[in-house]
Amino acid sequence: MRRLVLLGGGHAHVQVVRAFAASAPSDTSVTLISATRLTPYSGMLPGLIAGHYTRAEAYIDLAALCEAASVRFIEQEVSALDVERKQLEATTGDLHAYDILSLDTGSTTPLDRVPGAAAHAIAVKPVDGFLEAIERLQADLRHRPSMAIGLVGAGAAGIEVILALAHRFHTNTPREHRLTLHLITDSDAILEEFPQSVRRYAADALHDRGIVVHTGARAANIDAGSIDLANGIRIPVDYAIFVTGAAPASMYERAGLRTDDRGFVLVNACLQSLSHPDVFACGDVATVPEHPRPKAGVFAVRQGPPLANNLRRALAGLPLEPFVPQRNYLVLLSTGRKHAIATRNGRTLQGNWVWRLKDWIDRRFVGGFDPQRIRRGK
Repeated sequence: MRRLVLLGGGHAHVQVVRAFAASAPSDTSVTLISATRLTPYSGMLPGLIAGHYTRAEAYIDLAALCEAASVRFIEQEVSALDVERKQLEATTGDLHAYDILSLDTGSTTPLDRVPGAAAHAIAVKPVDGFLEAIERLQADLRHRPSMAIGLVGAGAAGIEVILALAHRFHTNTPREHRLTLHLITDSDAILEEFPQSVRRYAADALHDRGIVVHTGARAANIDAGSIDLANGIRIPVDYAIFVTGAAPASMYERAGLRTDDRGFVLVNACLQSLSHPDVFACGDVATVPEHPRPKAGVFAVRQGPPLANNLRRALAGLPLEPFVPQRNYLVLLSTGRKHAIATRNGRTLQGNWVWRLKDWIDRRFVGGFDPQRIRRGK
Protein backbone atom coordinates (compact mmCIF):
# COMPACT_ATOMS: atom_id res chain seq x y z
CA MET A 1 0.00 0.00 0.00
CA ARG A 2 1.55 3.30 -1.15
CA ARG A 3 1.24 6.33 1.15
CA LEU A 4 0.33 9.68 -0.38
CA VAL A 5 0.35 12.61 2.04
CA LEU A 6 -1.17 15.95 1.08
CA LEU A 7 0.22 18.64 3.40
CA GLY A 8 -2.00 21.72 3.48
CA GLY A 9 -5.59 22.37 2.51
CA GLY A 10 -4.94 24.84 -0.28
CA HIS A 11 -6.92 25.45 -3.46
CA ALA A 12 -5.14 22.72 -5.43
CA HIS A 13 -5.30 20.04 -2.74
CA VAL A 14 -9.04 20.31 -2.25
CA GLN A 15 -9.39 19.57 -5.95
CA VAL A 16 -7.09 16.56 -5.61
CA VAL A 17 -9.28 15.20 -2.81
CA ARG A 18 -12.41 15.74 -4.89
CA ALA A 19 -10.82 14.04 -7.91
CA PHE A 20 -9.80 11.05 -5.80
CA ALA A 21 -13.36 10.80 -4.45
CA ALA A 22 -14.55 10.04 -7.96
CA SER A 23 -11.69 7.66 -8.73
CA ALA A 24 -9.25 6.76 -5.96
CA PRO A 25 -5.69 5.67 -6.84
CA SER A 26 -5.36 1.92 -6.45
CA ASP A 27 -3.32 0.41 -3.60
CA THR A 28 -2.83 3.84 -2.04
CA SER A 29 -3.70 5.37 1.31
CA VAL A 30 -4.33 9.10 0.98
CA THR A 31 -3.98 11.46 3.96
CA LEU A 32 -4.57 15.21 4.11
CA ILE A 33 -2.84 17.02 6.99
CA SER A 34 -3.82 20.59 7.79
CA ALA A 35 -3.31 22.89 10.77
CA THR A 36 -6.98 23.86 10.55
CA ARG A 37 -10.16 21.98 9.72
CA LEU A 38 -11.67 24.89 7.79
CA THR A 39 -9.84 26.54 4.92
CA PRO A 40 -10.85 29.91 3.43
CA TYR A 41 -11.26 30.45 -0.29
CA SER A 42 -9.08 33.44 -1.13
CA GLY A 43 -11.42 34.73 -3.83
CA MET A 44 -14.13 35.33 -1.23
CA LEU A 45 -11.90 36.87 1.44
CA PRO A 46 -12.58 40.50 0.43
CA GLY A 47 -16.32 39.81 0.48
CA LEU A 48 -15.98 38.10 3.85
CA ILE A 49 -14.14 41.11 5.25
CA ALA A 50 -16.71 43.50 3.80
CA GLY A 51 -19.57 41.50 5.30
CA HIS A 52 -21.06 40.11 2.10
CA TYR A 53 -20.33 36.49 3.08
CA THR A 54 -20.47 34.43 6.23
CA ARG A 55 -17.61 32.12 7.15
CA ALA A 56 -19.79 29.14 6.29
CA GLU A 57 -20.13 30.48 2.74
CA ALA A 58 -16.44 31.34 2.26
CA TYR A 59 -14.76 28.33 3.91
CA ILE A 60 -14.31 24.72 2.81
CA ASP A 61 -14.65 22.08 5.53
CA LEU A 62 -11.61 19.88 4.94
CA ALA A 63 -12.64 17.18 7.41
CA ALA A 64 -16.09 16.78 5.85
CA LEU A 65 -14.61 16.86 2.35
CA CYS A 66 -12.09 14.16 3.21
CA GLU A 67 -14.72 12.00 4.89
CA ALA A 68 -16.89 12.19 1.78
CA ALA A 69 -13.90 11.25 -0.38
CA SER A 70 -12.67 8.41 1.89
CA VAL A 71 -9.44 10.34 2.51
CA ARG A 72 -7.93 10.36 5.99
CA PHE A 73 -7.87 13.82 7.57
CA ILE A 74 -5.47 14.87 10.34
CA GLU A 75 -5.78 18.28 11.97
CA GLN A 76 -2.22 19.00 13.06
CA GLU A 77 0.41 21.64 12.45
CA VAL A 78 3.53 20.21 10.84
CA SER A 79 6.81 21.76 11.97
CA ALA A 80 9.49 19.63 10.30
CA LEU A 81 10.11 17.62 7.16
CA ASP A 82 12.74 14.86 6.85
CA VAL A 83 13.17 14.12 3.16
CA GLU A 84 15.68 11.34 3.79
CA ARG A 85 13.40 9.38 6.12
CA LYS A 86 10.35 10.50 4.17
CA GLN A 87 8.40 11.69 7.16
CA LEU A 88 6.73 14.77 8.59
CA GLU A 89 6.81 15.77 12.25
CA ALA A 90 3.85 17.59 13.81
CA THR A 91 4.10 20.03 16.70
CA THR A 92 2.44 17.30 18.78
CA GLY A 93 5.45 15.06 18.16
CA ASP A 94 3.50 12.71 15.87
CA LEU A 95 5.37 11.39 12.84
CA HIS A 96 3.72 10.84 9.45
CA ALA A 97 5.50 8.73 6.85
CA TYR A 98 4.97 9.08 3.11
CA ASP A 99 6.00 7.55 -0.17
CA ILE A 100 4.85 10.60 -2.12
CA LEU A 101 4.35 14.02 -0.55
CA SER A 102 2.49 17.00 -1.99
CA LEU A 103 2.79 20.50 -0.51
CA ASP A 104 0.05 23.11 -0.72
CA THR A 105 0.53 25.12 2.47
CA GLY A 106 0.35 28.62 1.00
CA SER A 107 2.43 31.54 2.19
CA THR A 108 2.64 33.89 5.15
CA THR A 109 3.05 37.65 5.45
CA PRO A 110 6.76 38.47 5.94
CA LEU A 111 6.50 40.86 8.89
CA ASP A 112 10.18 40.40 9.72
CA ARG A 113 11.16 42.56 6.76
CA VAL A 114 10.16 45.78 8.56
CA PRO A 115 11.42 46.52 12.09
CA GLY A 116 8.58 46.56 14.61
CA ALA A 117 6.04 44.98 12.28
CA ALA A 118 6.06 41.59 13.99
CA ALA A 119 5.23 43.25 17.31
CA HIS A 120 2.82 45.95 16.19
CA ALA A 121 1.27 45.07 12.82
CA ILE A 122 -1.66 42.85 11.84
CA ALA A 123 -0.80 40.37 9.07
CA VAL A 124 -3.39 39.34 6.49
CA LYS A 125 -2.13 35.76 6.80
CA PRO A 126 -3.01 33.50 8.44
CA VAL A 127 -6.55 34.50 7.50
CA ASP A 128 -8.23 33.27 10.70
CA GLY A 129 -5.95 35.41 12.84
CA PHE A 130 -6.54 38.40 10.57
CA LEU A 131 -10.32 38.11 10.77
CA GLU A 132 -10.19 37.85 14.56
CA ALA A 133 -7.98 40.94 14.70
CA ILE A 134 -10.39 42.87 12.47
CA GLU A 135 -13.30 42.00 14.75
CA ARG A 136 -11.35 43.33 17.74
CA LEU A 137 -10.41 46.43 15.77
CA GLN A 138 -14.04 47.09 14.85
CA ALA A 139 -15.15 46.69 18.47
CA ASP A 140 -12.46 49.20 19.47
CA LEU A 141 -13.59 51.61 16.75
CA ARG A 142 -17.12 51.71 18.18
CA HIS A 143 -15.74 53.13 21.43
CA ARG A 144 -13.48 55.79 19.93
CA PRO A 145 -14.46 59.13 18.41
CA SER A 146 -11.69 58.78 15.83
CA MET A 147 -9.21 56.22 14.57
CA ALA A 148 -6.49 55.95 11.92
CA ILE A 149 -5.51 52.71 10.21
CA GLY A 150 -2.55 52.23 7.90
CA LEU A 151 -2.39 49.37 5.40
CA VAL A 152 0.96 48.56 3.79
CA GLY A 153 0.74 47.04 0.31
CA ALA A 154 -1.00 48.27 -2.83
CA GLY A 155 -1.06 45.17 -4.98
CA ALA A 156 -4.32 43.44 -5.82
CA ALA A 157 -4.71 41.97 -2.31
CA GLY A 158 -3.95 45.27 -0.59
CA ILE A 159 -6.44 47.19 -2.71
CA GLU A 160 -9.20 44.63 -2.17
CA VAL A 161 -8.59 44.41 1.58
CA ILE A 162 -8.52 48.14 2.28
CA LEU A 163 -11.68 48.75 0.22
CA ALA A 164 -13.39 45.85 1.98
CA LEU A 165 -12.37 47.27 5.36
CA ALA A 166 -13.65 50.71 4.36
CA HIS A 167 -17.04 49.23 3.44
CA ARG A 168 -17.22 47.17 6.62
CA PHE A 169 -16.27 49.99 8.97
CA HIS A 170 -18.37 52.67 7.31
CA THR A 171 -21.36 50.33 7.29
CA ASN A 172 -21.08 49.21 10.92
CA THR A 173 -19.71 52.28 12.70
CA PRO A 174 -21.69 55.27 14.02
CA ARG A 175 -21.55 58.18 11.60
CA GLU A 176 -20.12 60.57 14.17
CA HIS A 177 -17.01 58.41 14.53
CA ARG A 178 -14.14 59.57 12.33
CA LEU A 179 -12.08 56.90 10.55
CA THR A 180 -9.03 57.64 8.41
CA LEU A 181 -7.55 54.91 6.21
CA HIS A 182 -4.03 55.18 4.78
CA LEU A 183 -2.78 53.00 1.92
CA ILE A 184 1.01 52.85 1.83
CA THR A 185 3.22 51.42 -0.92
CA ASP A 186 6.86 51.74 -1.90
CA SER A 187 5.83 51.46 -5.56
CA ASP A 188 5.39 54.56 -7.67
CA ALA A 189 1.77 53.63 -8.34
CA ILE A 190 -0.93 51.32 -7.01
CA LEU A 191 -1.42 48.03 -8.88
CA GLU A 192 1.79 48.48 -10.84
CA GLU A 193 1.40 45.11 -12.57
CA PHE A 194 -2.03 46.04 -13.97
CA PRO A 195 -3.12 48.13 -16.98
CA GLN A 196 -3.58 51.87 -16.52
CA SER A 197 -7.35 51.53 -16.83
CA VAL A 198 -7.46 49.18 -13.81
CA ARG A 199 -5.33 51.59 -11.78
CA ARG A 200 -7.65 54.44 -12.70
CA TYR A 201 -10.79 52.58 -11.66
CA ALA A 202 -9.14 51.46 -8.42
CA ALA A 203 -7.92 54.99 -7.70
CA ASP A 204 -11.46 56.28 -8.16
CA ALA A 205 -12.76 53.70 -5.68
CA LEU A 206 -10.09 54.65 -3.14
CA HIS A 207 -10.90 58.35 -3.59
CA ASP A 208 -14.62 57.75 -3.20
CA ARG A 209 -13.95 56.07 0.15
CA GLY A 210 -11.69 58.89 1.32
CA ILE A 211 -8.65 56.62 1.55
CA VAL A 212 -5.35 58.52 1.69
CA VAL A 213 -2.84 56.96 -0.74
CA HIS A 214 0.92 57.22 -0.17
CA THR A 215 2.98 56.03 -3.18
CA GLY A 216 6.77 55.83 -3.27
CA ALA A 217 6.57 55.41 0.50
CA ARG A 218 8.56 52.55 1.99
CA ALA A 219 7.61 51.52 5.51
CA ALA A 220 10.85 51.60 7.51
CA ASN A 221 9.60 51.05 11.07
CA ILE A 222 6.36 50.27 12.89
CA ASP A 223 5.65 51.19 16.48
CA ALA A 224 2.56 51.25 18.66
CA GLY A 225 1.37 54.59 17.30
CA SER A 226 2.81 55.16 13.86
CA ILE A 227 4.21 53.88 10.60
CA ASP A 228 7.57 55.54 9.93
CA LEU A 229 8.52 55.91 6.28
CA ALA A 230 12.02 55.76 4.83
CA ASN A 231 11.68 59.38 3.65
CA GLY A 232 11.34 60.55 7.24
CA ILE A 233 7.58 61.04 7.26
CA ARG A 234 5.70 59.60 10.23
CA ILE A 235 2.09 58.55 9.70
CA PRO A 236 0.19 58.37 13.02
CA VAL A 237 -1.98 55.24 13.13
CA ASP A 238 -3.82 53.29 15.79
CA TYR A 239 -3.44 50.07 13.82
CA ALA A 240 -1.05 48.93 11.10
CA ILE A 241 -2.04 46.16 8.66
CA PHE A 242 0.37 44.37 6.34
CA VAL A 243 -0.86 42.97 3.02
CA THR A 244 2.45 42.84 1.25
CA GLY A 245 4.81 40.19 -0.03
CA ALA A 246 4.76 36.46 0.57
CA ALA A 247 7.01 34.11 2.52
CA PRO A 248 7.05 30.30 2.70
CA ALA A 249 7.46 28.06 5.71
CA SER A 250 11.17 27.85 6.53
CA MET A 251 11.06 24.08 7.07
CA TYR A 252 11.24 23.33 3.35
CA GLU A 253 14.62 24.96 2.89
CA ARG A 254 15.84 23.47 6.18
CA ALA A 255 14.78 20.03 4.98
CA GLY A 256 17.06 20.28 1.96
CA LEU A 257 14.46 20.78 -0.75
CA ARG A 258 15.74 22.94 -3.56
CA THR A 259 14.23 26.41 -3.19
CA ASP A 260 14.46 29.79 -4.85
CA ASP A 261 16.19 32.74 -3.19
CA ARG A 262 13.05 33.45 -1.12
CA GLY A 263 12.64 29.89 0.15
CA PHE A 264 9.80 28.73 -2.11
CA VAL A 265 10.02 25.14 -3.33
CA LEU A 266 11.34 24.89 -6.88
CA VAL A 267 9.31 22.55 -9.08
CA ASN A 268 9.26 21.61 -12.74
CA ALA A 269 6.31 21.99 -15.10
CA CYS A 270 4.90 18.74 -13.69
CA LEU A 271 4.80 20.38 -10.23
CA GLN A 272 7.50 17.96 -9.05
CA SER A 273 10.39 19.07 -6.84
CA LEU A 274 13.61 19.77 -8.76
CA SER A 275 15.63 18.05 -6.04
CA HIS A 276 13.34 15.30 -4.68
CA PRO A 277 11.12 13.52 -7.25
CA ASP A 278 8.91 12.04 -4.50
CA VAL A 279 7.84 15.56 -3.46
CA PHE A 280 5.34 17.77 -5.32
CA ALA A 281 4.44 21.37 -4.55
CA CYS A 282 1.86 23.84 -5.82
CA GLY A 283 0.14 27.12 -5.08
CA ASP A 284 1.97 29.92 -3.28
CA VAL A 285 4.51 27.58 -1.69
CA ALA A 286 5.96 26.62 -5.09
CA THR A 287 7.94 28.38 -7.81
CA VAL A 288 7.94 27.05 -11.38
CA PRO A 289 11.05 28.52 -13.07
CA GLU A 290 9.83 27.45 -16.52
CA HIS A 291 6.59 29.37 -16.06
CA PRO A 292 7.02 32.22 -13.56
CA ARG A 293 3.70 33.60 -12.32
CA PRO A 294 2.59 35.82 -9.42
CA LYS A 295 1.65 34.26 -6.07
CA ALA A 296 -2.10 34.37 -6.65
CA GLY A 297 -5.05 32.10 -6.05
CA VAL A 298 -6.03 32.07 -9.71
CA PHE A 299 -2.92 29.98 -10.48
CA ALA A 300 -3.33 27.66 -7.49
CA VAL A 301 -6.87 26.88 -8.63
CA ARG A 302 -5.69 25.98 -12.13
CA GLN A 303 -2.96 23.69 -10.74
CA GLY A 304 -5.48 21.38 -9.05
CA PRO A 305 -6.40 19.09 -12.00
CA PRO A 306 -2.84 18.68 -13.37
CA LEU A 307 -1.55 18.01 -9.85
CA ALA A 308 -4.17 15.28 -9.31
CA ASN A 309 -3.24 13.77 -12.68
CA ASN A 310 0.50 13.76 -11.96
CA LEU A 311 0.05 12.35 -8.46
CA ARG A 312 -1.90 9.48 -10.02
CA ARG A 313 0.81 8.94 -12.60
CA ALA A 314 3.59 9.08 -10.01
CA LEU A 315 1.79 6.50 -7.86
CA ALA A 316 1.39 4.26 -10.91
CA GLY A 317 5.00 4.70 -12.03
CA LEU A 318 3.96 6.44 -15.25
CA PRO A 319 5.69 9.43 -16.92
CA LEU A 320 4.44 12.78 -15.68
CA GLU A 321 2.69 15.33 -17.86
CA PRO A 322 3.84 18.98 -17.88
CA PHE A 323 1.38 21.77 -17.20
CA VAL A 324 1.60 25.20 -18.82
CA PRO A 325 -0.33 27.85 -16.86
CA GLN A 326 -2.35 30.40 -18.75
CA ARG A 327 -0.78 33.74 -19.64
CA ASN A 328 -4.01 35.55 -20.40
CA TYR A 329 -6.40 35.20 -17.52
CA LEU A 330 -9.39 37.01 -16.10
CA VAL A 331 -8.73 39.07 -12.98
CA LEU A 332 -11.68 40.22 -10.88
CA LEU A 333 -11.00 42.83 -8.18
CA SER A 334 -13.75 43.64 -5.69
CA THR A 335 -13.99 47.25 -4.52
CA GLY A 336 -15.60 46.86 -1.10
CA ARG A 337 -19.24 47.25 -1.94
CA LYS A 338 -20.90 44.80 -4.31
CA HIS A 339 -18.95 46.20 -7.23
CA ALA A 340 -15.88 44.89 -9.01
CA ILE A 341 -13.31 45.54 -11.74
CA ALA A 342 -12.60 42.95 -14.44
CA THR A 343 -9.56 42.86 -16.69
CA ARG A 344 -8.27 40.46 -19.31
CA ASN A 345 -5.99 40.87 -22.31
CA GLY A 346 -5.69 44.60 -21.59
CA ARG A 347 -9.44 45.20 -21.65
CA THR A 348 -11.04 46.52 -18.46
CA LEU A 349 -14.67 46.74 -17.33
CA GLN A 350 -16.28 47.58 -14.01
CA GLY A 351 -19.72 47.57 -12.44
CA ASN A 352 -22.10 45.87 -10.06
CA TRP A 353 -22.67 43.20 -12.70
CA VAL A 354 -18.95 42.34 -12.56
CA TRP A 355 -19.31 41.67 -8.83
CA ARG A 356 -22.31 39.44 -9.53
CA LEU A 357 -20.18 37.50 -12.03
CA LYS A 358 -17.38 37.18 -9.48
CA ASP A 359 -19.87 36.11 -6.81
CA TRP A 360 -21.25 33.40 -9.12
CA ILE A 361 -17.76 32.11 -9.96
CA ASP A 362 -16.64 32.07 -6.32
CA ARG A 363 -19.80 30.41 -4.99
CA ARG A 364 -19.62 27.82 -7.76
CA PHE A 365 -16.03 26.97 -6.83
CA VAL A 366 -16.69 26.59 -3.10
CA GLY A 367 -19.98 24.77 -3.73
CA GLY A 368 -18.07 22.17 -5.70
CA PHE A 369 -16.67 20.81 -2.44
CA ASP A 370 -20.01 20.22 -0.75
CA PRO A 371 -19.68 16.77 0.90
CA GLN A 372 -23.21 15.71 -0.04
CA ARG A 373 -22.59 16.54 -3.70
CA ILE A 374 -19.34 14.58 -3.64
CA ARG A 375 -21.01 11.54 -2.05
CA ARG A 376 -23.69 11.57 -4.72
CA GLY A 377 -21.02 11.69 -7.43
CA LYS A 378 -19.00 8.76 -6.08
